[in-house]
Amino acid sequence: MAVRVEDPALIADNRYLLRLSVRGKRPVLVIDGGERSGRRPSLYLEAAVNASTLSPYRLSRMSIRQFEAGEQVPSELLVWNGARGGGERARRRLEEFVTDGGGLVIVAEDSDYAADFDRLFAGWIPAKVIPASETEGARLRPGEKYRFLTDLEMDHPVFVPFKGTAAGAFLTAKFYRYARLATLNGAGVIARLDNGDPALVHAAVGQGRVLIFCSSADDSGNDLPLRTVYVPLWHQMFRFLERFREHRTSYLVGDAVSPRKLLAQEAAASGAAAPDSGQAVVVIDPAQRRLQSDAASDSIFLTRAGFYEIRAEGANTRIAVNVPPAESDLSHADSEELVAGWNQAPPDGPAAVEESEPLTPEEQDKHRNLWRFLVLAATVFLVGEGFLSNRLTVKQG
Repeated sequence: MAVRVEDPALIADNRYLLRLSVRGKRPVLVIDGGERSGRRPSLYLEAAVNASTLSPYRLSRMSIRQFEAGEQVPSELLVWNGARGGGERARRRLEEFVTDGGGLVIVAEDSDYAADFDRLFAGWIPAKVIPASETEGARLRPGEKYRFLTDLEMDHPVFVPFKGTAAGAFLTAKFYRYARLATLNGAGVIARLDNGDPALVHAAVGQGRVLIFCSSADDSGNDLPLRTVYVPLWHQMFRFLERFREHRTSYLVGDAVSPRKLLAQEAAASGAAAPDSGQAVVVIDPAQRRLQSDAASDSIFLTRAGFYEIRAEGANTRIAVNVPPAESDLSHADSEELVAGWNQAPPDGPAAVEESEPLTPEEQDKHRNLWRFLVLAATVFLVGEGFLSNRLTVKQG
């Protein structure tokens, strides 16, 4: 689309091109083992993800049996919500899912989950749950004792939107039951409990990312689901796991872009499959000229303002390109800056000015004689002009 603004002074270009796109709901899969426990540990999580029409995510459930049987995972985001009983087949699928680029949230409800955690994640995730037999006070009861969240890393992408007063809702949340986590080399802690234990751990595994939460996703272990930050917290965790970046709505003439990367971003935003790396990519510029069809080409330079169309088999997208604003800036330049630019020495240093050599006596005499001749010629010309003017005046009289 094009946006025009009335600007009689022409201080800046009054026409701006941009591309708007609707980002479809991203599927999220949760496995919680609820069919075995008889409870619904994902009740609050389902409400947080599915209740609002404005939510960018859509949550669905799968049983451990279906997951181990090899049923297709229709998502790049997976929540392992305290599910118990998974075996070697589940472990192998989880590891492949993450190393291939998937995002995984592990909800470790309490330290009784240590054996299940080791069976599924030990050896490939740099963290562990300390068994209940080795911990003290990890299972607390309401009214007796609880822990608070502290040391939130507010510069981490998960917590950046909560800077300021919103962070207070985290610091007052009460944790009655939690798992004591221990991090290994390669893992980081972005939130802790007030006793120093990790509350939220992150790690990169292969091409994917993992977050480990130390308590339940419902209100059985903490009261975080009853607070206003619960819904946006899960959304931020999903955004972090899927490496979400806001797509640019426009570019400038002179920018370089990768058509193949833009197609992949468009496919990811719509939930479609990215084009095969061997497919040819065609770029049509605003003048309807074909710029590229070679599959080996990696980037193009944007040389015209307007809309570029990028095509591949089964995929296409468009980008808007504008003239750099500086080219239409008609404001007066600072005179001091201009003078400084004129007086600036060239890169190779100031130019040397050679002084002229003094003239010899012979050359000086030649110059004097030349000037005498010129003065005499001018005098004769003026006398002659005066004489001729007088003659003409007498005749006319």
